[in-house]
Amino acid sequence: FSYWMSFARKMANLGFYLTALSSTLFIAMTVFFVKDKMGSYKNLLLVLPILFALFEYLVDPFFHSYNGSFAFFRLSSFENYSAKFNMCALAVYVALYGSTVSVLALQFVYRYCAVFKAHFFVKQQFQVSCFSPRYIRMFFEGPQFIFSIIYIAFFCFLFFINDLIFNQLDEYSTEYLKNDMMESYGVNVTNVAAFVLVAYDESGHIRIKNTVGLLAMSLELNIQYIIIIYCAVVMSSKMQQKLSTLSEKLQKVHKQFYYVLIFQITTPTLTLFFPVFALFFVPYLNIEISFPTGTILSTFALYPALDLLIMVYIASYYNQALK
Repeated sequence: FSYWMSFARKMANLGFYLTALSSTLFIAMTVFFVKDKMGSYKNLLLVLPILFALFEYLVDPFFHSYNGSFAFFRLSSFENYSAKFNMCALAVYVALYGSTVSVLALQFVYRYCAVFKAHFFVKQQFQVSCFSPRYIRMFFEGPQFIFSIIYIAFFCFLFFINDLIFNQLDEYSTEYLKNDMMESYGVNVTNVAAFVLVAYDESGHIRIKNTVGLLAMSLELNIQYIIIIYCAVVMSSKMQQKLSTLSEKLQKVHKQFYYVLIFQITTPTLTLFFPVFALFFVPYLNIEISFPTGTILSTFALYPALDLLIMVYIASYYNQALK
């Protein structure tokens, strides 16, 4: 599979350079042209993309599907560091992968707050909303942005610890994968940093450890998607009524950011989360397969650049700054 591995590496390099370029452009436009117009929202836009691309470039992860198993590993290592360090580096990549949807969930919450901030002025006097400008100030503005960082870091930690607890090699998974890894990549699976999922044990029963880990990751992602879907549905159904109290210019801005968010959640869903979870559940079909699925998932590296380009293309502030 040397050709496919080379292809995946080239895609990772391309994604890193595109993200570095788009991030530099995005940061320059945000800091020098639209800083005052964006407020604290810019923090949510700048918090993750370059980190994700950097780890994709440095860690150089690869994916492989074999019968009732799935392996996530790196053939190269930080040679001057211990095996534990290399495992942690791989787990950090998984954590950053999982945290992307947490950032998007916060962006939806922020936009929900901003759209519905006119609540106190258009509804009856004594009605109280749990989302108001006060909550934006409490959780997103200035030093309070640390609450958003804590939220993202919490889900990062859950993904990180999930892999270290549930997906490390054990005696059975090593025996299951060692021959195929040697034939496919010429390596002993015990000599590389790797996380694995083996669906069934030797008796044909579901392996509890790996399955619990997979379900935990699914739950963590579903929590974020519930937040996103709730905010998206409410904004879609009630946004026009709320925006009618604002100026035409503000209406345009809020609508643009809403469309940006829709595209920003659609892109990672199709390029990051759906492909991975589809491949994670393939082992439970227990079909005969030996394939470098990292080739399919090499589009991971392009996601951060696409995310920023969506923002620049749709939001008029950035269109004007670019011109």
